[in-house]
Amino acid sequence: VRKADILEEAQDYFSKTLDQTGSQVFDYLTNRGYSAEEIYGMELGEYKDRKALQDHLKQAGYTDQEITASGLLTHGFGETHTLTLLWKDQAGRAIGLAGRAISPEVEPKYKYSAGLQKDKGLVGFSSVRGSPAIIVVEGVLDALLLNFKGLKAVSLGGLSISADQLKALEITGTKELLLALDMDKPGQQATENMIRDLKTSKLRAYVVSLPDGYKDADELIRALGVEVFKEKLETAERSSSWMAKRIASRPGRDIATARG
Repeated sequence: VRKADILEEAQDYFSKTLDQTGSQVFDYLTNRGYSAEEIYGMELGEYKDRKALQDHLKQAGYTDQEITASGLLTHGFGETHTLTLLWKDQAGRAIGLAGRAISPEVEPKYKYSAGLQKDKGLVGFSSVRGSPAIIVVEGVLDALLLNFKGLKAVSLGGLSISADQLKALEITGTKELLLALDMDKPGQQATENMIRDLKTSKLRAYVVSLPDGYKDADELIRALGVEVFKEKLETAERSSSWMAKRIASRPGRDIATARG
């Protein structure tokens, strides 16, 4: 509980440092096409100064040991990775911090607080509990934007879904997963893998395909608006049908013949 509290306190502090004056993170987000309303509604923050954060947390009553144990001083935070958001478990408690690099030259794009077990939670999960149908995306910004727009979405923060994440979705009433992973090769392969992982689950899977030229939900919504994405949700394809077409389209598959 104490760790969750210090993470919440830190992110609240980061959200207050994310202002429109002299903020590199704010400029980065607006250049990506987000409005100020979206930026603040997505509960993002800016990690500017490690020493200032430590001073703030000490004033709030936390010890040096608690600050170190929280993972908030993980290498790169406040330096190369300054855009922040909380990673939460199925109960909505903060279990770690994710930091995103705003420079395209920095790899990896995301860093996570030391000790965070990503597969124990999902970004956006606290906003979707009890929803019968949930959109699954790769990117954390995608999930936060979709939730701000009134859609129910979670981010894997990667290309696979864990048994713990599936169980969390099942026990909170989810019936359908709308898989809207990236349209690039890794994303589509991850969709295929996830469909296989869901074979033993009670959850029904559907695949959301985006128009040519758009990699992910975030990119599509910023370019064409949320209504276009909603239309794609309505035409999501049952996973078995999508998988059959994917297999049939592979090189060397001649489905014009009985053997093919």
